[in-house]
Amino acid sequence: MQVIRSLAARSAPGQAAWCAATTSKTARLGIQTSGAADVLKNRLIGNAGGIRTSGGLVQGNLIANTRGVGLQVDGRATVLSNTLTGSGGNALVVASGAPASTIQGNNFEFNYGAYDLVNYSANAITASGNWWGTTTPVR
Repeated sequence: MQVIRSLAARSAPGQAAWCAATTSKTARLGIQTSGAADVLKNRLIGNAGGIRTSGGLVQGNLIANTRGVGLQVDGRATVLSNTLTGSGGNALVVASGAPASTIQGNNFEFNYGAYDLVNYSANAITASGNWWGTTTPVR
């Protein structure tokens, strides 16, 4: 697997992973992949958007203070142990047509967009074991 260390750029076809990149205050997405990719341990702070991926593993990322969507998944993805905070748009979006995704162990805190998690696909997602910023159950 190829590891890319780059700031606020797109991966090209065949590039399989983003790892340990830091972006801040860019006018575009922090990381965008074409095709499934592993997006691991990145810090994205104050960008227009956080991460957009077509699937793969998204794990251990900090996505903070984005003006738009924090994380958008356009395909089957496993989203584990990320922190999404201060998102101006929806924190995490599972886009239309995406197959079943798993979203577990993430922290959703202090987001001021409409929702922390939006599923636009027709498929079920698993979103258990996440922290939603409160211990008060939804009624």
